Amino acid sequence: MTEPSAGLEQEETEHDVDCIHECVVKMAKEISDFMDITLDKQRMDSLMVAANIRNLSLLELFYTCVANLCKIMDERGTKIPDEQYHYIKKDDYNKCIYHKRDMDATERNVVVMKDADILIKICDSTGDFDDTSEYQLLIRLLKERTIIDDGGSRRLRQKRGS
Repeated sequence: MTEPSAGLEQEETEHDVDCIHECVVKMAKEISDFMDITLDKQRMDSLMVAANIRNLSLLELFYTCVANLCKIMDERGTKIPDEQYHYIKKDDYNKCIYHKRDMDATERNVVVMKDADILIKICDSTGDFDDTSEYQLLIRLLKERTIIDDGGSRRLRQKRGS
């Protein structure tokens, strides 16, 4: 077995073992274990990262604040409307932020912003969440990044010069 390829070929012929394949599979397993890569995590490609990065950042901020408030509401036993219940599910972040192809990031911002309004009204009616940082952060985000127009509906605040 002085020449590797001849030795590997002989091993495969005699024992029906593909040493290269076994080595690559074993290395892939060790690399995935080392990097904590699991099949249940969805990955994103560079095109997904590059697209709508400004809106995506705002969407991630809105989503995180709404999801955190939903989770604290659920922990405290407050009924979350069915339309907003998805925020407390494990893989909802990836689905909403990266894999919802039927809407662009701006449209998703509007949906999450409307969901925030619904949750804020529930929290305001009970007063049970005034002391939580999740509620306070969402209120602050809405004040800083949105405006209520003359018709009474909330919309994203336009940047100066836009």
